[in-house]
Amino acid sequence: MTDRPVSSVPPRPRSRRRIAVLGGGLGSLAAVYALTDAPDWHERYEITVYQIGWRLGGKGRSGRNVKANLRSEGFGHHLWWGCYDNAFALMRRCYKELARPAGAPLATFREAFRPSETLFFGTGQGDQSRLWPLTLGRNDASPGEGAAPPTVWEYVRILLPWVLDCLPSLHPLYPNYAAIAPLWQDQARSLLPALLRRAHNQGVVAFAAFDPAAPDYDALLRQAGTTVPEGHQSSRQRRAWAQPLVVGAEQRPARSSRR
Repeated sequence: MTDRPVSSVPPRPRSRRRIAVLGGGLGSLAAVYALTDAPDWHERYEITVYQIGWRLGGKGRSGRNVKANLRSEGFGHHLWWGCYDNAFALMRRCYKELARPAGAPLATFREAFRPSETLFFGTGQGDQSRLWPLTLGRNDASPGEGAAPPTVWEYVRILLPWVLDCLPSLHPLYPNYAAIAPLWQDQARSLLPALLRRAHNQGVVAFAAFDPAAPDYDALLRQAGTTVPEGHQSSRQRRAWAQPLVVGAEQRPARSSRR
């Protein structure tokens, strides 16, 4: 055997893939971020983002309104809910790579995202528009750290008190359940005490103080909505706690009483 001479011709560079990204919303930018995460992405991809206008971010974009004293306006509320762990985890990674110096605008993740305990939902238009204020209890969790999402039961425990808190404000004539309950359908008025008795028999103590002779539905529903069952509960006990609240929350005044 004879040794073959080693070729001095450099290897032919592979061609880069051309990738066109339509739209500069958070989903598109997250995809670009993932593609450029590889150290050799410059050699592998040629990426172009196409966006109408000059502002990236889609429903997460923001800016300053020069006609309103440079008020900060944006659509980030579509994205930055505390439960959006993937979006916040991505932002944490971005801030870690940016490594902005202290004193720079929005230098840290904590400076860019501040928690809020009050949320307003707007509904209707013109004279029919209304705001629903929701107060969200603050906790020690930090969004984007990969905490396990709530279970279905935990979501029920969160959502039902919100419904009970918001529902009486939906109509100006019925500011509380004391005004709504007398106008319930007859079957609803008879169903609720039966559900309360069953809950009591199941060992659900939240409804123990209910007095059918003088029912205080506001106190009952609010107290039960905030006194959620803790510890191990059977599926029957969970349903026994939730069903009276659902019945109370879904009722509307009888149609004949609205005229």
